[in-house]
Amino acid sequence: MKEDPLAHPPEPGKKREKKGSRKETSLTTTDALRESEEKYRSLYRNSALGIFHSGFEGRFIDVNPALAKMLGYSSPEEVVSSVTSIAGQVYFEPPLYSAVSAAVLDAGGILRTENRYRRRDGSLWYGMLHLRIVPDEEGRPSHYEGFVEDITERKRAEDALRRSEEKFRNLFDWANDAVMLHLLTTKESPGRFIDVNRVACRMLGYSRDELLGMGPPDIVPAELHTRLYEIVRQASTQGSVLFETRFLRKDGTTFPVESSGHLITYEGKRIWISHIRDITGRRQVEEMRELLIRELAMKNAELDRFTSTISHDLKSPLIAIRAFLSLLEGDIKSGKTGQVQTDITRIDESAEKLESLINTLLALSRSGKSVDAPVQIPFSDLAHEAAGLLEPSWRKRGITVIIPDTLPVISGDRQRLLQVLTNLIDNAVRFMGYPQEPCIEIGMQDDAGTPVFFVRDNGMGIKTENLPRVFGLFERFNPDIPGTGIGLATVKRIIEAHGGRIWVESEGEGKGTIFRFTLHVA
Repeated sequence: MKEDPLAHPPEPGKKREKKGSRKETSLTTTDALRESEEKYRSLYRNSALGIFHSGFEGRFIDVNPALAKMLGYSSPEEVVSSVTSIAGQVYFEPPLYSAVSAAVLDAGGILRTENRYRRRDGSLWYGMLHLRIVPDEEGRPSHYEGFVEDITERKRAEDALRRSEEKFRNLFDWANDAVMLHLLTTKESPGRFIDVNRVACRMLGYSRDELLGMGPPDIVPAELHTRLYEIVRQASTQGSVLFETRFLRKDGTTFPVESSGHLITYEGKRIWISHIRDITGRRQVEEMRELLIRELAMKNAELDRFTSTISHDLKSPLIAIRAFLSLLEGDIKSGKTGQVQTDITRIDESAEKLESLINTLLALSRSGKSVDAPVQIPFSDLAHEAAGLLEPSWRKRGITVIIPDTLPVISGDRQRLLQVLTNLIDNAVRFMGYPQEPCIEIGMQDDAGTPVFFVRDNGMGIKTENLPRVFGLFERFNPDIPGTGIGLATVKRIIEAHGGRIWVESEGEGKGTIFRFTLHVA
């Protein structure tokens, strides 16, 4: 019968001595150690982490099944017998043992490193290695112990995220339009920019870092700030908005833009995403279209006047010819031989008038075209030639013509430019009036580096209200002075065909007129 340990209690101050206590203690320790070893081996075998032990030279001592599977082997024993070290499985330059800091590991530290490993079949996977030195019973370094976590899926997710971010950044940075993100404050006023793309930087002339320290009010002219805040309030209620405004570049210049955007909420923050397009080109096209429409309206009005005037001017000599032919027939039948010659003379005059008008119209139709290739022409010689062709008319009126011999050489169609000067001189002669010392001057002035030629007279002048109509077809401000109303329109077309421009100046009636025009100086 087993003795009850409580039947004979020990004397006071004296411990009861257990029978067989040393043996029982030894058995208990062994059992605990065995149990601990079994727990460790169970964890070692069943862990999802790859676990290994290796010598300092890198040779595997043992590996667990998880690492064997990671490396593509069927059993831990196969890995130990076939693989020199885990460093030999690293795809890139192995930073394993060569990178281990003895000082760190001796101090009980752990090396953590990500590596790309090669399986037995050659496929690759990512692993996170935790490596430490295991000491022996006396505390001296014994061997390496490592834990390897397969992070392939995580790395794939990170790579996919990185590629996605790269795609977004490429799309963001290289979009056709400027893209700008800025915060909206609680007061519904624009806050600072939180991101901008390269197009926005190029459009505004700032670097990205500069813009990230700014906000919408910094790129909008001060006079448009009120409208900016109205748009922000509108966007806060509607969620999106489309508008046109002007932006301010870093150099102080402004340009028109079309801006569209929408409001999003991200991590509790209200962010406004703007897509901005520079519409300078569009505005220029619109302005050009409006200009062309106005010019077309003017051309149509000019065509109406032309049709009305030309029908009248062509009909008048024809009517005169028919009338004098009828008179001629009657005079011949009645035997009035003296009157016959008069009738023939009148018919000839009407025919000449008709021919002159037709030639003038033909000259007008050709005036906008350069017949001959441009040549170099001394302008003084050209002016003297034009004045010589009209010398009888201006000498008869007692007009002095002044032409300096120092005028530059120009480039153009000689015949057409001669036509310009003869028309301008003839116009000055016909509208000279009767000043005390009539004078026509041909010359050139330098207007801010641009040579401007002129034909000036001290004649009748032009009323201010008539100045815009001077170059119009069939515009005749004094019906008592002969002319077709086509000459100055012809002059304008020839000058413009040479890439120049022409305009007229006059201080009013009796104060003379000056025609100024530009030409290419050789």
